[in-house]
Amino acid sequence: MRNGKKVGFTSVVGDLFHAGHVAMIQECKQHCDYLIVGVMCGVHDRQGKNEPIQSVFERMYQVKHCEGVDDTIALGSERDLDLCIKTLAPSIDVRFVGSDYIGRDFTAKHTCEELGIPIVYTSREHGLSSTELRKRIEDEKV
Repeated sequence: MRNGKKVGFTSVVGDLFHAGHVAMIQECKQHCDYLIVGVMCGVHDRQGKNEPIQSVFERMYQVKHCEGVDDTIALGSERDLDLCIKTLAPSIDVRFVGSDYIGRDFTAKHTCEELGIPIVYTSREHGLSSTELRKRIEDEKV
């Protein structure tokens, strides 16, 4: 809790910011009063993920100005994500992760469990993703 407010934390790459990102942020905000969003600088340590097209500045700016986001933090790596959660742990009340991670291991999952930070899985039913958006853009080029 921060000043009596329930604090939530999530992280995104946030590339090609789209409606799926907005839906996720809105869902997170329904479960907390103050939402911190970590923005990954790149995906160099996440196998199978595309490197961002947009700069970290562009992505941070878009995320920061999305309704429902109260604060943003730049994260240089998955290790930074884990360190961020450990550092902010006294004031984080809930961590949000996409439902595609249910039953899977993910960065800082064990840290959250050790620190007693509950994990809430957000819906991915909308089917929107940066990968899907890239594909639509590529298909239009043909």
